[in-house]
Amino acid sequence: MISRINRLAGGALLFLAAGVCPTFAGDFAQLQGAWVESGAPCKDVFVRKGNGFAFRQPVNPFRPALLISGSTIQGPASTCRIVSHRTMGERHVLALNCATSVAGGETGLVLGGEGDRLNQYPMANDKIGQGYDRCKP
Repeated sequence: MISRINRLAGGALLFLAAGVCPTFAGDFAQLQGAWVESGAPCKDVFVRKGNGFAFRQPVNPFRPALLISGSTIQGPASTCRIVSHRTMGERHVLALNCATSVAGGETGLVLGGEGDRLNQYPMANDKIGQGYDRCKP
């Protein structure tokens, strides 16, 4: 029994080490980075931190902005961990576990876009979404 568990654990580590992680299937890696509401200046929301960005302090919790890094999506008032990811056409349907300063729980997020344009949709089949522009280094 122990050797079977060791084989399964070793297989799981090999699976992860090879970079085959279902959370980042498809083109989700292209969505990594800092995003602000379309038309908003990045400098009003973010500051440079090393090779990336961080929210400017004090954070405006009402300003639409996202920081996507690895399996974490951070908004002005919450931080979410991606629990699962699937694609529907060109959209990414995410299940998230999120926390704010007062509460936590599970929620969903639908993202789509390409290049330096990102849209957040209320549902996977919606046609109109909240637009975001990528912040450039």
